[in-house]
Amino acid sequence: MKTTDFTGIISKFTVSSSFSGQERELEKITADSREVMPGSVFFCVKGLNSDGHYFIEAAFEKGATL
Repeated sequence: MKTTDFTGIISKFTVSSSFSGQERELEKITADSREVMPGSVFFCVKGLNSDGHYFIEAAFEKGATL
């Protein structure tokens, strides 16, 4: 899936990138930082037991994409 495909599917969200206009391969879309692999998009979701915002650094360390 290319970034342009992703933005078409998830049109409710604004996707911005510091790699303006560059096509990148997206490997996975997840809200679970334990599932992140290089090329993943990580969504921070505030849940009942934890807040995904606390796991942003871990997601980037595992290769989440901007």
